Amino acid sequence: MINLVTNNINQGIPMEAIIGTYNIKFNKLQQIVNSAYYKSNAYIVNIFIDLYSIISQIYTTRYDNIGILCEEAEFSSDIINLCAHYRSYFNSINVQTKFFIVYGLCAPIENTSTMYPAYNAKFLDQYNKKGNIRRNIELNIDYLKIICNYIPGVYFFDAKDKEVSGYIDYLLTNFGLIGDPRMENIVITKDRLPYQLVSRGCVIFRPLKYKGVDSSYYIDINNLWDVYGKESRYTTSLNTIPSVFFTNVLAMTSFPDRNMKWAEHTTKITTAIDIIKSILDSGYITIQNMYNEYSQEVLNKVLEVLDYRCNYMELLFRWRCINARFASQFIIPNNPILANVQLIDLDDPNGVRQINNTIYEKCPIDLDRL
Repeated sequence: MINLVTNNINQGIPMEAIIGTYNIKFNKLQQIVNSAYYKSNAYIVNIFIDLYSIISQIYTTRYDNIGILCEEAEFSSDIINLCAHYRSYFNSINVQTKFFIVYGLCAPIENTSTMYPAYNAKFLDQYNKKGNIRRNIELNIDYLKIICNYIPGVYFFDAKDKEVSGYIDYLLTNFGLIGDPRMENIVITKDRLPYQLVSRGCVIFRPLKYKGVDSSYYIDINNLWDVYGKESRYTTSLNTIPSVFFTNVLAMTSFPDRNMKWAEHTTKITTAIDIIKSILDSGYITIQNMYNEYSQEVLNKVLEVLDYRCNYMELLFRWRCINARFASQFIIPNNPILANVQLIDLDDPNGVRQINNTIYEKCPIDLDRL
């Protein structure tokens, strides 16, 4: 157990405390599952663990070192035990689980070199400055690449510099996980960009704990705008357009989570939503179904017809930076290292025990719940 009381900020990161906030308590999980899936007959859940959400929180803590309070392999151990926590809960309600642990820096070279040079600059600054943290996390990423091969139904994917949401979208498509009534898809994250995946049929489990109270909640296609509006401190309802326009609104306004400042000619989220609503009301675009996404190119053509003055190329680049479907369809498939994905399950209980007794001797993995 980590001692959180320390006067030396260089002594070490309370890793367990940070990652532990992603363990939604069972009673809160029950409430979320009952509310989000009351119509579902699925007996399999695919759970995507967004590691960027976790590491960005680690890099931005007041700590700048991996010290004696953090065992060398603790990060990877805590991530696997996070899977054990959720597997234990879903086993208790007779639901099978598969875990997709996705690591990525969410600063694609396509964005930072051309489309938006300041993209996610604040995170990159901390990433480059905190070398001790970076080296420890990269070592643990290597550990995860090994251990996940030996744990049935737990898979690791390295998205490199790409956006995690785009890579999750690619995995959903590549492994045929969308539209199967036997299964549901969950993304566990505190990052808001993956919210767009609700239009791909995912439900976001958003952990939130404060002073011992678990106030975690979920985001789906029905409540996306209500949640995003509340998080953005809007008192008026934003729920006037379909959720598939989420990244269009972000591109037309701002997204501080990735250091994207306000777009030219747009000052409010409500303004962007009103513009899109007027496009829908005009009949230039029709919604065929609630999952039918529209690219910024399409919206730009309508904006030109309506003589809406803006920097169309700027909007297009901003949208391409953040849109998961664009990355999934046009960026990731062109990178063989990222595109070649497979699910590996090595049936070797002795092997995983040996790894647990060596690499994870001081911070063991809870194999009994896996």
